[in-house]
Amino acid sequence: KGDTIAGLTVGVMLVPQCLAFALLAGLPIQTGLYSSFLPLLVYALFGTMRQVQTGPTALMCLLTGQALDSLGVMVPGARIAGATLMALLVAAISILLGILRVGGVVNFISHTVLSAFSTA
Repeated sequence: KGDTIAGLTVGVMLVPQCLAFALLAGLPIQTGLYSSFLPLLVYALFGTMRQVQTGPTALMCLLTGQALDSLGVMVPGARIAGATLMALLVAAISILLGILRVGGVVNFISHTVLSAFSTA
């Protein structure tokens, strides 16, 4: 019962939030739906930590939109391709850093900095 309520709560909050995040990045609104559900499904298979936020954040969406704008990518299809390429590059770098066990560096980042990033 608790998992059902938690799942519904996440769904009710996450879907509108991700739709807005897609607009922040200058992407078509349906990409917000993909970005809200796909990370949750992947994390359900491989995730081990309850406190990790999966899916897009406002800061990442703004930075993605700004990067695409600075490259002059304005056509919707090209923006989707550019955002997808950036996401795959970030995933590859994250996997590489995980294999190299670089996650311990996070222990040296102050709680204030981590909190500021999470709430930005």
